[in-house]
Amino acid sequence: MIRKYKIMDKKSSYIDSSVIIGENVVIGPNVSLRGKTVIGDNTVIDQNTIIVDSVIGKNNYIVSSVIEKNNLIGDNNKIGPFTHLKEDNTIGEYNEIGSYVEMKKSSIGNNNKMKHLSYLGNVEIENNVNIGAGVVFANYNSKTKVKAECRVLDNASIGSNCTIVAPVTVGKNSLIGAGTVVREDIEDDSLYFTCGKEVYKKGYYQGDKDDS
Repeated sequence: MIRKYKIMDKKSSYIDSSVIIGENVVIGPNVSLRGKTVIGDNTVIDQNTIIVDSVIGKNNYIVSSVIEKNNLIGDNNKIGPFTHLKEDNTIGEYNEIGSYVEMKKSSIGNNNKMKHLSYLGNVEIENNVNIGAGVVFANYNSKTKVKAECRVLDNASIGSNCTIVAPVTVGKNSLIGAGTVVREDIEDDSLYFTCGKEVYKKGYYQGDKDDS
């Protein structure tokens, strides 16, 4: 059987015999594909990537990332570098999932962006949503030992350094301002932020100087 995919460095790459690879796929250096993994046509699995027991669709680009068991990834996504998809995530099409984003037991639709430093656990994200840098979905109650779920509906935008405390729903077309803690459901077409009053005192420390 003639291979219809390219392995850039056979010495550093590991591919289980159970892995299924489509046509025009490129496997970069230091890649490990394990278990019942499926790689769709025209996908690039670039260097330093581990994928275990997951299905990857067509036309994806994945680099320097870890994808654990039972992930289902659609077509035309960009993932990495340094993305960590833990178990049981479902990802649609045309999403950008970037550096130091971790996901677990979450579902995202199409055309979403989450490019930097975020944690998404037990989250359902619909379509055309922007997740800013440093956003955390706080899904675990350490007292009750229960993990709750969050939903982010179509066209919502969550600013940098927000914490979304489950269980809440962020409505369609809503904007959450940077640095906000969300503890309640946000209705559609809303602006919500919880930043405190700014304190700015010019020359505040000049009075502490020793003038002698």
